[in-house]
Order: sequence, then structure tokens, then C-alpha cells
Amino acid sequence: MDNRIRARQRRAQRKGDAEHKLARSCRSIGEAASLALADCDEWQELDLIHVVDVMPEPGSGRVMVLVAPARPLSALESERVEEALERVRSYVRREVAETLQRKRAFDVALVLLPVPASEEVP
Repeated sequence: MDNRIRARQRRAQRKGDAEHKLARSCRSIGEAASLALADCDEWQELDLIHVVDVMPEPGSGRVMVLVAPARPLSALESERVEEALERVRSYVRREVAETLQRKRAFDVALVLLPVPASEEVP
């Protein structure tokens, strides 16, 4: 019985360690994605956005990098930003992998969050 309790405690600690490691990785991914997006000078549309969060998809090796505009965008601007994000996705993925020094890179999805017209993101 005592061995079972210790085994449960070890499993719980490993799970906590994995969650901490994933949270730390998400912070690093967010920083790397921000720098990579800033390096994309040829896409002026990317100057309108910034990284606000990174969320992992559990068990998939994929992360969603959530970006938001600094001000409300028109429909045309939003469409252009979406196109620019799709074009630079592979570059951002490479930069994230290089920053984290991983052989197998996370699959990175760049997701543009809408901003209601009455709100502005700081």
C-alpha cells in the first residue's frame, strides 16, 4: 500500500513538472514568435499586431500563438494581416525551433484575435 501512495505522488510530481516545463516553453515560444514577427519587415501589415498569448494543444505538439491588433482593423486590413500571418508561419516556426533548440519543432498556428471596435489593446 505504501508503494502505491509513493507511485501516485511521483506521477503527480512528474505531471506538475511537465506542466511547468510546458508553461516555460510557451513563454519562450511567445518571445521567439514576437521577435520573428518583428523581423518580417516586408510585411507592413504585421506592424499592426503583437503576440498576446501562447496556448498549447495538449498531446499534439502544436501551439497556438495568439496575436491581437493594436487598434481595431478594417475588414480589408484584417484580411491582409491574416494573409501575412499565413505567409510567415513557416519562418516563425523555424525561429521558434531554433530558439528552443529543438530537433522537432512545434507546429505553430498564428491566430488573429478580433478586437471589438469599442476596445483597444494596450
